[in-house]
Amino acid sequence: MRMAGRAAAAAWAAWAVWTCNTCDRRFASRKSGLRPAFSLARPAGRARGNVPLENVLQLRLAMDIERPRMDIERLNPALPAARALIDRSDAYLTALYPPASNHLESIAALGSPNVLFLGASVAGELAGCGAVKTRDDDGIYGEIKRVFVLEQYRGRGISKRIMEALEAHLIAGGIRLARLETGIWQPEAIGLYKRLGYVERPPFGPYRADPLSLFMEKRLVVEKRLG
Repeated sequence: MRMAGRAAAAAWAAWAVWTCNTCDRRFASRKSGLRPAFSLARPAGRARGNVPLENVLQLRLAMDIERPRMDIERLNPALPAARALIDRSDAYLTALYPPASNHLESIAALGSPNVLFLGASVAGELAGCGAVKTRDDDGIYGEIKRVFVLEQYRGRGISKRIMEALEAHLIAGGIRLARLETGIWQPEAIGLYKRLGYVERPPFGPYRADPLSLFMEKRLVVEKRLG
């Protein structure tokens, strides 16, 4: 890790030089009203500016080496670490919505045979969770539940990875429809679902219309591999 740290530091320094040189040239060209004095075409073996291409590649490699490993796997929701994470999720949601608008799956329910509960760990620490519940009360579908990531781990794509794993589980089981209920005061979650292809729909299954709830679904498609 010490060697990786030195490599990252050297690469970051090279990247900073490239950035400064590029900014200086662009600023000078704008000030003089002339076009940039350098070509956007890259010489062989070099990145843009004065930084050798190998330095940029070294930066990327160092970043990959130092990025903490993330693992997503099936988790018993009754384990202490899982319970603590679910408690944090409960506290977050109860601060946003009244009890009637919170549809929190209990730990006992998350341990049911028709539920897959996943935990996402970063460098061995439980950072997030998510679940999918197979239902047949309004056709056959999987309901996404309990997707939650601790604040210090947000912005790393963990929720997206959890969602993809839950969807893959449904596809493997022959289920082609995923649905979910979320709250209107969670724009980040809503944005993620929309980017993943979820669209709004009326209430489904046991739910009733609620001005604080948003109902969404996605048709799951099996990707065809060539060859």
